Amino acid sequence: MARVTLGEPSAWVDLVYHLLANLPLTGGDASNLWHPGYLRFAAEHWPKTGERGLQPMELLALTQLYQSDPDAHRLHAFHREYADIAALTAVVQTPDDNPLRDLFRIGLWGQARAGFEALWEVAFVPRYALHREAMQQALDEAAALVPELAQVRVVPSLPLTHHGRLVGDDVYIGLPEFGVSLEQVQLQAAHEAVLSGVERPAAKPSPRQADGGYDAHWEMEMAALSGLSRRLFGTALGEAHQRWLQRVDAAAFARHHGTEAPEEPATLQAWLAER
Repeated sequence: MARVTLGEPSAWVDLVYHLLANLPLTGGDASNLWHPGYLRFAAEHWPKTGERGLQPMELLALTQLYQSDPDAHRLHAFHREYADIAALTAVVQTPDDNPLRDLFRIGLWGQARAGFEALWEVAFVPRYALHREAMQQALDEAAALVPELAQVRVVPSLPLTHHGRLVGDDVYIGLPEFGVSLEQVQLQAAHEAVLSGVERPAAKPSPRQADGGYDAHWEMEMAALSGLSRRLFGTALGEAHQRWLQRVDAAAFARHHGTEAPEEPATLQAWLAER
């Protein structure tokens, strides 16, 4: 059986996705990470440092800038631009020409100062240890049917909850926490791994419906949905995949773009597998 490379979690990666998870995005933005369960968890475990956390007006300004910038989705790979929190801190007082990136860097720095690394050590690390073995087993099980999983590195990141992110050849996924099942995590990782094999433009297209390039984003996602359906149709993970298709509302996603798709899970899976 193929063994999936399950990478080590990172406080720096988690800080980036933590800040993004605080933004209450609207308007059909598929990059939205806002999740009330995760935000309650972070607030309940935040260390008493005396430093200010994110303030409402700061969040509002960052959210507005994010929703007006067609390249905002690139912040989901921001952790590739600096080695760690210390590297960001060293340059944060040098302004960035892009207002969104500038405020995002300041927001990351502020959350680090307010105690994010202490939060990560106390509350995040134990959960990674708790779920690591089960996640490894689930990913290895899926890799027997989805060989692309053995060709990427899968990195857990708690703030992602039920979402996944493909950054280069790395797949970032959440944990089975906040109402998210291990099955959801397993299949989201499989979806991102299949997406890694889909032909992608040099510049990643925007996942926001109002932005140019969204059609290209949709084509990529539909190719990955279809590819995963073909791999799992009629297999031991077939019914689990049908449930996952319902959770991500694949039929509504297709209809939004003028493609009629069946609602019934098994029929939807078969329809996608034939595309």
